[in-house]
Amino acid sequence: MTDKLQEYIKSKYDNASDWFIEEVKSISNQQRVLDVMSKKEYLNGSHKIKQRTSYKYNGKEFYPRKIVLNYAKTLLNFQQNYLLGNPITFTGNEDVVKEFLKVNKKGKYDRLNQKILDKVLKYGSVAEYVYMDGKVIKSKLIDSSEGYPVHDHENNLIAFIEAYANDGIEYYTVFTDKYVEKYNNEGGTLRLIDRKVSLSGLPIGLYK
Repeated sequence: MTDKLQEYIKSKYDNASDWFIEEVKSISNQQRVLDVMSKKEYLNGSHKIKQRTSYKYNGKEFYPRKIVLNYAKTLLNFQQNYLLGNPITFTGNEDVVKEFLKVNKKGKYDRLNQKILDKVLKYGSVAEYVYMDGKVIKSKLIDSSEGYPVHDHENNLIAFIEAYANDGIEYYTVFTDKYVEKYNNEGGTLRLIDRKVSLSGLPIGLYK
């Protein structure tokens, strides 16, 4: 854990061991997540016009037409195809490019780039964590509705939290520049369930 992160936890959360839970619950983080969720609902077809009820006029009941023009998805698909319709071409030193293409193929990065662009265009951001799976370099994407970057007063990224709930259990993954720590509250008590050295440091924030 960096000195900056330790100072942040001490000054803001009085060195609480569960500081990351309070960080996730902060007003600014919750407002951002609500914004992402509203965008997801809209793109999934949840529009306000569908909630319009009937009304009465001159004793008669009228049912307004509910027409949804889903231009947003069309525009997003066009942008994605325009930017990544063709695979990325790498140029430069032949030996370096050859090795890079091996990494790209084994890690399925062409497909991953499509997913990154899709999430950035739709929700404004996504985080990418690079890790080793055996001898293969891979990346994990952290959705913006589950990712919480932690910045110090100079806007430096000093930690990153992934948080979500499933079947009534809350799960937290805390990324620092040195470690990846996993917690959950199964059984009603928060506990550390795994801790590994991070070979790549903090997740990479990708923004629109």
